[in-house]
Amino acid sequence: MNNYREGGPRRERARRELEGLGYLVVESRGSHGPFDLVAIPTSRCEAWRQKTVRLVQVKVGEPIRSAEQKMLAKLGSRFLRGRVMAEIWWYPSPSETPMMYEV
Repeated sequence: MNNYREGGPRRERARRELEGLGYLVVESRGSHGPFDLVAIPTSRCEAWRQKTVRLVQVKVGEPIRSAEQKMLAKLGSRFLRGRVMAEIWWYPSPSETPMMYEV
């Protein structure tokens, strides 16, 4: 199984976690774009006052490549004005909780 298909359950897990925190989560399923999830704070969310949107890339298995991290950081910086946060959620193995990096 390739990492993209393997990532499906992790993306769903990340989505549920963000929704549990009060975010409205939109997936870019099948787009193979730079971010898998866009999490928008709702009035139920602690981040509501800051109105911080989270752009999340979910990774499975292999460590994050430096070039990929730089590309995501560059993309995120286009939007970062204190209202958007670009993140990588890396799941080293299926049973582990993700390691989260802000880029």
